[in-house]
This record gives sequence, C-alpha cells and structure tokens, in this order.
Amino acid sequence: MAWTGVITNNGNDLLTRWVEGKTLTITRAASGQGRVGTEAMLAQTALVNEKQAASILANTAVEKGQRLKLQVTAQNAVGYNLNQFGVWAKLDNEAEKMIALFQTVSDVGI
Repeated sequence: MAWTGVITNNGNDLLTRWVEGKTLTITRAASGQGRVGTEAMLAQTALVNEKQAASILANTAVEKGQRLKLQVTAQNAVGYNLNQFGVWAKLDNEAEKMIALFQTVSDVGI
C-alpha cells in the first residue's frame, strides 16, 4: 500500500511561527476514510471522514527533525477502509490545527 503525505498550509504556518520562540505541541492524531485529490491535500483542515483517534506512542529527535510513532488499533465492531491519517498541533495557547496529512495513493484502503 503506497502513501503520500504533506505538511498542510496550516502546518506550514505553524512551523514558520514556531521558530519565533513559541512552543509547538503535537495534540492528537486520527485516521479516517476518504481521499482528496493530491492538489487539495495542502488545503485540508480535517480528514474527509474521521473515524477514530490514534495513539501517539513516542516522539523522538532525529537528525533533521522529529519522528512520531503513531498507532491505530483495529476496531472490532465496525470496520472501515483507512485512507487518511492526520496529525494536529498547536502553538502556545492557540487552537489546534491539522499540521500534516497522509493518504493512500488509491481508493483502496487498509
């Protein structure tokens, strides 16, 4: 299964202002069903159809940034085709925004 990912427009804004000395906090991650065209990924502010929260297991410093370890637990009762994965963050006391979006390159999900 191939995936593509972007830092969203909101994510670029947060990262640009982060270097001004503000505190960037990763607040949550979630998975969902549905996709948007590749050209529309940058403007996404939410998943097409958010289905469940994901766990943030770890945040590790790497040479050129941070590596997040995220986990989605399979649902027993009602399944879905997982096509999108989003990560949200905030600066200081601002509202959280989707900073990154990942999605499958085809409609076939996991």
